[in-house]
Amino acid sequence: MTNDTEVLIVGGGLMGCSIAYHLSDKKVGVTLLERNAQPGQETTARSGAIIRAHYGVPELVSLAKESNDRFLQFTDEIGKECGFVQCGYVVLVDEIDVPVLKANTAMQKGLGANVSLLRPCDISEIAPSVITDDVALASYEPLGGYANPSKTVTAYATRAERRRNHIL
Repeated sequence: MTNDTEVLIVGGGLMGCSIAYHLSDKKVGVTLLERNAQPGQETTARSGAIIRAHYGVPELVSLAKESNDRFLQFTDEIGKECGFVQCGYVVLVDEIDVPVLKANTAMQKGLGANVSLLRPCDISEIAPSVITDDVALASYEPLGGYANPSKTVTAYATRAERRRNHIL
């Protein structure tokens, strides 16, 4: 550890590297410790990297919405690609889960998430190959998608390191 370390982060996955980058943005001296030669080789490497705000807990929706907004601007902010593909995100439910989906979608909209309810017949407009015979309702988030976990963690780690932080 160096003398200019104010924050020690253990674990160089996406969360650790993102924290290192964002703290370095505030001029905080950060040292990140990772047991592998390269960051992002553990859980992050196995991630589906889905970018969405569709959650049933308001706090997660708020955090995810802010995160999603950052992915839309990732290359401009970080200066490197994260492999973000904005393909949308759809949640399909049967009749039993319609009340929960309606409540969650209303809550998400109330928090500023770009989500809307779709009838099964409307799903074919965004996903023609999806069979909707047993679907009662869907919630669609057009800004959702996925990123490349390796590119994302590498971009954050590289930017944090350039700001004179230590990735060990």
